[in-house]
Amino acid sequence: MVRTAKSAPYLGNVGFCHTPAGDAALKALAAQLDPQHEAREIALANIPMVNAVTLPGGRIILFDGLVQQAKSPDEVAGVLGHELGHVRHRDTMTGLIRQLGLSVVLGGAGGNAGGYLNGVLSLSYGRGAESAADGVAIDRMREARISPAATAAFFERLGGQEGEGTETQAMTWLSSHPLSAARRRRFAAAVKPGASYRPALDRAEWQALRTSCASDPKVAKFWGKAF
Repeated sequence: MVRTAKSAPYLGNVGFCHTPAGDAALKALAAQLDPQHEAREIALANIPMVNAVTLPGGRIILFDGLVQQAKSPDEVAGVLGHELGHVRHRDTMTGLIRQLGLSVVLGGAGGNAGGYLNGVLSLSYGRGAESAADGVAIDRMREARISPAATAAFFERLGGQEGEGTETQAMTWLSSHPLSAARRRRFAAAVKPGASYRPALDRAEWQALRTSCASDPKVAKFWGKAF
């Protein structure tokens, strides 16, 4: 069953955001996109980067910067669906083993997911893995009746930053999930004319998710100290 990291409110210096309404909204989003509970954990972290990561063991962390940049819950749904694709295909573990070596990955975990964030952010899964993860996202959104049009628009906005230099790219989803016009077109093409779509979250749920970090008094404000 998907949890929202209540049992571990912090990963190193990373604060997880919790409010009753925000947690309920995140669970509602997870229930639509991950009905089989393939992800072990889905959490929202108080990190002002436009990013989301999948950690070993099926843990997905959405960054608050991503939620704030998104124009609608459908955009977040597309990113979450993509990360669920990495969970299904175990891309993160494969990438970490390739990058760090099996002994380091298995011996250095220590139950501290925060220690993996820097390594995971620098991973490059490869075109095949990214394409497969996109396919999972599109399938999950179709099954949940969430339009992929918003995700295509989100990628279009982020893609406009590709030429603005390394510093900008490091603070976006582009750093670990390289975008391309072809990928954006794929999501746009997945929109079915005449299909009956529904918002990933209603207005109240979306507002609760967007204000979760700002409303959680236990979450310290910081800028990426874990990195």
